[in-house]
Amino acid sequence: AVVSTQSGHYGRGCITCITQPKLALLLKEYVMNMRLKRSGLPDLSMWDAETKRFLMVEVKGPGDTIRYNQKSWMKFLVGIGIDAELCNVHPISSKRLTTS
Repeated sequence: AVVSTQSGHYGRGCITCITQPKLALLLKEYVMNMRLKRSGLPDLSMWDAETKRFLMVEVKGPGDTIRYNQKSWMKFLVGIGIDAELCNVHPISSKRLTTS
């Protein structure tokens, strides 16, 4: 799906997919526990305005592990009905990719 950043369509599409009640719960959690929750939100927020699907993804590369605050955010997000996933990235080759 193509998302337009003109005239605020980008933000409205996100809010439509996450829904205002879930966004309010997410922001409340952040504000009420700012000291503990100021870091650890997943790396990616993705949505499809056509299907109204919203997903937050924590990305981990080789040798990277999920931290306590990241686990805490993931548990909270799932608990309020926001899809959240952990994506482990693995290298496909030790050779350097070249472009032609």
